[in-house]
Amino acid sequence: MKTVRKMAIAMAAAGAVALSLPTPAYAINEVPCGDRLDFLKVRLPSRDHCFANAGPMAVDLRDPVGIAGGNNNAIINYVDGAGRLQSIRVNKNQVLRRIDGTLPHIPRIYEIRIL
Repeated sequence: MKTVRKMAIAMAAAGAVALSLPTPAYAINEVPCGDRLDFLKVRLPSRDHCFANAGPMAVDLRDPVGIAGGNNNAIINYVDGAGRLQSIRVNKNQVLRRIDGTLPHIPRIYEIRIL
């Protein structure tokens, strides 16, 4: 009986420790672009989408023609023309454009991760 009780106390203590460990706080959000140049910007033929703050965000952005890092390092996860999952890194102040070949053809972006 004492052994069962000791095990229960040990398990409860382990659970309390696990629950008290810090978890990362992701705050990424889509924001109005305005005239700001410090946001991560994904340019589509129809409009621009801007993102701020660190973390991952699921998106569904089709056929981007440009991506600007602004004041952010980011990973753009996308599906290529063959249906394969791919990633591209965008660094601070870097601009990638499909027209000049620095941005590959990307049919669909499914996740943006600001580092």
